[in-house]
Amino acid sequence: MKKLFLFALVIAIAGGGIGYYLWNKPPEGVAKKKPDFILTPAELLTDFQNNEEAANAKYLGKVVQLNGTILEIVPGENMEMQVILETGDLMARVSCVMKEDYNTFLERKLKRGDTVTIKGFCTGVIMDVVVDRCVIVN
Repeated sequence: MKKLFLFALVIAIAGGGIGYYLWNKPPEGVAKKKPDFILTPAELLTDFQNNEEAANAKYLGKVVQLNGTILEIVPGENMEMQVILETGDLMARVSCVMKEDYNTFLERKLKRGDTVTIKGFCTGVIMDVVVDRCVIVN
């Protein structure tokens, strides 16, 4: 009986340790991942406008690399930055939520009109097409 109790205790402690690790594991980074798709913001937006369901099946959770022009830089919540990319459509945009904080982003000295390559995880459409946990590709 004592051995069974000790065995169950060891299993419970190991399970608790694994659960704690998985709960506190940082989100998957995009910087070293190979992009699943390389396209322009206009191409990504067009896919979502033409057929949102098919675009969700194709892009959701995938790493997309976007080559485009900065339309706007918006400071977000918790010192995050959003980079809005030019799509050619005044009513719809591609919004890239940057992984780096506001101060780190400012050090890059990027501004409206600069051409940039951004890589991140596509999370679908809210009002804009949203790409999350983005990094600037050098």
